[in-house]
Amino acid sequence: MMHVVQRDTEADEAIKLIAPKGYPAERHKVLTRDGFVLTNFRIPHGRSGPGGKAMPGSGADRQPVLLIHGISLSSTCWVINDIDESLAFILADEGYDVWMMNTRGNTFSREHAEYEDNNPRFWQFSWDDFAHGDLPATIAYIKSTTNAKKVHVLGHSQGGTAGLAYLSRKPEAAKDIGVLLAVAPVVYAKYLESPTLVAFSYQANEYLFVSGPMQAVFLGGLCQVPSLIPVCTASTESMFGGSLKYWKVWPSPTSYYNALHWGQIFNEPEPKFMAFNYGPEYDLTKIKAPVVLFTAGRDVLAAPKDMSLVRERLASGGSLAGVHETESFGHMDYIW
Repeated sequence: MMHVVQRDTEADEAIKLIAPKGYPAERHKVLTRDGFVLTNFRIPHGRSGPGGKAMPGSGADRQPVLLIHGISLSSTCWVINDIDESLAFILADEGYDVWMMNTRGNTFSREHAEYEDNNPRFWQFSWDDFAHGDLPATIAYIKSTTNAKKVHVLGHSQGGTAGLAYLSRKPEAAKDIGVLLAVAPVVYAKYLESPTLVAFSYQANEYLFVSGPMQAVFLGGLCQVPSLIPVCTASTESMFGGSLKYWKVWPSPTSYYNALHWGQIFNEPEPKFMAFNYGPEYDLTKIKAPVVLFTAGRDVLAAPKDMSLVRERLASGGSLAGVHETESFGHMDYIW
């Protein structure tokens, strides 16, 4: 029997970030092939209504765009700002059908067909499983629901990582993806400068920042206490670098294995984009779908040296469709 604790309440809170601003909000449950139940959210059209502005369809009334959050985040990162500063709202008003994925184990995706979320087996996953389980299941669900021929995918940080891993291991999936927008994707992780993640990678201790109990402490109001705000700010900046702070929605849980996966990649003698537990490398030159790469000059996670390798290998394989560089941005500025 599935162990569900306040899931509907949490989903309602996510809906409240969307509906009061004048947008339609839907929740959709997607079952992965290995039994995880993902609660994803959808904004099918903008404030002008279903008959309003729509981009030219690809077999559907509106082109679907799937937004994938990064590590320790959730779909709320796309709707937490004002209307003109939240990507999901901007895309909806531009005529797109906007979908927001929640990867397994985060705030909204804590259900499984067999395991309760307090069972250690529930947490035996890394971002490999986001790439080869959550992403293809969600794309198939969107295509089936909308009758679209293709889905555009935009992934930030680990969300972009998952997209690149999926397309490099399964090049034929290009038939399902219009374009992959990889926004500050963490790939080789050899030159990351985040003090928190560097320390974890060397020590391989429990990754408290993204555990369920730690999330509850932060989201329960710890960082709304004036005297503690400097501590919370320092914690965020040690992980992501300088950026704005959004303590109402950060952090969202993930697994220890997921963090350990990054530790393995960081500790490799040479830059390697590899599967969990020292599995085979992902070959970016095999990607067939067009990829647009977004990089930030002050990024401490998707560091410029790592991004130069990504750019080089995508270009070598012929999939690099464009590069956008913002020198003044840090890792989270694309989102927040």
